[in-house]
Amino acid sequence: MKFKQRYGSLRIAMELQKRGYKISQITVAKYMKKMGSRSRSSKKFRVTTDSRHNYLLIDNVLNWQFKQIEPSKVWVSGITYIAIKEGFLYLTTIMDLYDRKIMGWSLSTSMTIDDTTLLV
Repeated sequence: MKFKQRYGSLRIAMELQKRGYKISQITVAKYMKKMGSRSRSSKKFRVTTDSRHNYLLIDNVLNWQFKQIEPSKVWVSGITYIAIKEGFLYLTTIMDLYDRKIMGWSLSTSMTIDDTTLLV
């Protein structure tokens, strides 16, 4: 769809007026209500990382050299935030940089250490 079903009655009325139709926002709103049509609002961007902390910072020992010539020499890890209705899920993965194989992963409802185990 061209407009991703996000237009409300005001934007639809303005678009129709630009195309030469004489229609008010109130009339468009009435038609939308009668048809059971509603605009969809997009979710606002939410910052999930706080870089201003006093935690230990590790030096960049790879120096941006991500291609490796030996398996199991360099493993890297990352966390992905997955938004769900109740908040977030946190997916942690461990990857071998040699062949980009996922060596293990864990899915949790918190970022702190709990009783979840790493799944391999």
